[in-house]
Amino acid sequence: LAQGSGATVVSVGYRLAPEHPYPAGLDDCETVTRWAIDNAERLGTTAERVAIAGESAGGNLSAALALRLRDAGDVTLAGQALLYPGTAGSRVTESMKEFDGLVLSLDTMAMFWNAYSGGRDLDDDPYAAPLSAPSLAGLPPAVVVLGGADLLRDEGRAYATRLRDEGVDVDEFCFPGQPHGFLNFGFPAAADAFAHVGRWLRSALTNA
Repeated sequence: LAQGSGATVVSVGYRLAPEHPYPAGLDDCETVTRWAIDNAERLGTTAERVAIAGESAGGNLSAALALRLRDAGDVTLAGQALLYPGTAGSRVTESMKEFDGLVLSLDTMAMFWNAYSGGRDLDDDPYAAPLSAPSLAGLPPAVVVLGGADLLRDEGRAYATRLRDEGVDVDEFCFPGQPHGFLNFGFPAAADAFAHVGRWLRSALTNA
């Protein structure tokens, strides 16, 4: 992403579930993002040219953070890169049934969600399950990368559709046949995906 976008990348070592369930990880991501905005000059940029990005669970955190910062109303992000994000909480989509057992399974997904939620019902909390947000209007521009054979494909697609329908500039790209996690597996499609997201981020940061 750094190579493709030309941007400084700050990686957040957020607290992990189950020892630290929601909202600990999200709180850490907000703290670091606000630090990056406050220290933008030190990082070689300006406060207006800070974007967030995340993959899978990190995509959930990025989408949730964009919502949280929009609702706080005191900072503006240049963009959000959501790489096969989890957006639907514990809800089961058709792609989850279709690709059950391909890298991930319904059982492991339920285990992950139970750990993150701390056993609480958070499906209607937009900062835990962004797809449940009453409104997505006013969010920063987004690029949404999906895998065609990913359990999370449908909820990522539904989130991109809602963003677009509610007036957010969205670049949605699905890589056919790719399973969950393909960006980290070194598959040929991963290089294309990183290049695409890098170009998008470069443009978003330039136009901010």
